[in-house]
Amino acid sequence: DSMHVLIGETGVPYFGSTEDYTISLDRTLKAMEANDLDYTLWCYESKNRQSLWSGENSPSLGDLWNGEDLSLYSNGRGRGLQAALRPFLYQYSSDLEVTYQHFDAFTGAYKLVIRGIVECEDCIDAVFLFVPSCHYSRGVKLTVSSGELHHDRASQTIKWTFARIEEDFSLAIATAENID
Repeated sequence: DSMHVLIGETGVPYFGSTEDYTISLDRTLKAMEANDLDYTLWCYESKNRQSLWSGENSPSLGDLWNGEDLSLYSNGRGRGLQAALRPFLYQYSSDLEVTYQHFDAFTGAYKLVIRGIVECEDCIDAVFLFVPSCHYSRGVKLTVSSGELHHDRASQTIKWTFARIEEDFSLAIATAENID
């Protein structure tokens, strides 16, 4: 039996450029996804910079938590959002298992493979994914091994329903720019 694991307060320090931060954060989150770990991202904004209640965290001062600068939010702006905002499975049956997922933050390509861990010939499963529109503003191509998809652009979600007739079920997302 597998155990559900939640990693709390993960992130990367903000050093160098925004692009360096995005690459580092993407690398960290790929490791989480590859191991089917859920996580929370460090997103703290200090109100204690220089004097009590005076401002926000910054690259030069950090967030005043151990001198670190880990937050996704700094000086009123998000950073590393290209890596932080990514597709993810947020609701699915406990007898389904994620066997593979991979997201490329720079192309928007996402692949998910799930497996039914309990045989069920008459089961109809539904899984729900968050699909951030920031990666798919020019359109999206959705491909599944079987089943039906409903993409709600307003809520940035996909509902995927399928009968459990295969061992593995896969879903792929591509941006309009990357459609063959």
